[in-house]
Amino acid sequence: MTVQNLETTISKTNAGQLIKNYEALVEEISIGSYRSPYPTVTRFEAANRIMSDLVILYGVKWLLDNSVFPFENYIVEYGNEDKNGFDIRAAGNGEKDLRW
Repeated sequence: MTVQNLETTISKTNAGQLIKNYEALVEEISIGSYRSPYPTVTRFEAANRIMSDLVILYGVKWLLDNSVFPFENYIVEYGNEDKNGFDIRAAGNGEKDLRW
């Protein structure tokens, strides 16, 4: 599995499993003496991307678990993807699209 294969829509029902999948991915791929789902970048950049991904995953899970916003799903981008123009997007329950 690669980062590109990870599910990008996070909901209450799959958030915990997505975190487990991501953590397993980091453990699975070893480049030299370090592990990273980003094998084509420097160690520093890989660490930066991994930390950003984990902040997004755990942050969205917390938002969902605590019903902070009225959204049922969040669409995220991992690493330095830029498919949607935003790292996190959410919409639903009659609310306008939220992006950050």
